Amino acid sequence: MLKLFEVLYALYCARRVVYLIPEETELRRLTLDAIHAAEAWVLEPTAENRQKCRDAADVAWAAARAAYNAAYDAARAAGAAADAAWAAEAAPAADPAARAADAAWAAARAVHATARADAARAAYAARDADAERKTQREWYDKLMSRQLAYLARLADIERLKVIRQREILEHCTNKMLPPLKIKRVLL
Repeated sequence: MLKLFEVLYALYCARRVVYLIPEETELRRLTLDAIHAAEAWVLEPTAENRQKCRDAADVAWAAARAAYNAAYDAARAAGAAADAAWAAEAAPAADPAARAADAAWAAARAVHATARADAARAAYAARDADAERKTQREWYDKLMSRQLAYLARLADIERLKVIRQREILEHCTNKMLPPLKIKRVLL
């Protein structure tokens, strides 16, 4: 039940910030697909829906990674423009063309610095999100394996309880009871 509330809260948060992604991008569509897959899992928590949810999240993550790479490439291009403007400034000239080159160089340096800072922030956020996602997936897989082991142990306890009750009943009545079939197992 706790996992359900965590998913519902994550869906609430995702819905609150999805407007930040431009509508015409593929990333927006993939993000909405991941949200819809998670909502389908909430309504019907089956293994198939869980796998669909994971697949949609992986595709959205890959698209976000591609968007980050595009931003990084744009920052590198801005850096190249800044280098070209710097080279133009290094040429001695006192005419209006030189002043225009100086202005272009200053603008290119500002764009380069901003783009690099944005790319660095995006890289750190992507790395942190990836690490958090891996940690959550490992935690969830461990939780699921513990839960499956617990359910298997409960099934064994129930089976042993039925066997013991049958033995007590046979002992008290001094009669042999016909075999019972519990979940395809004869007792």
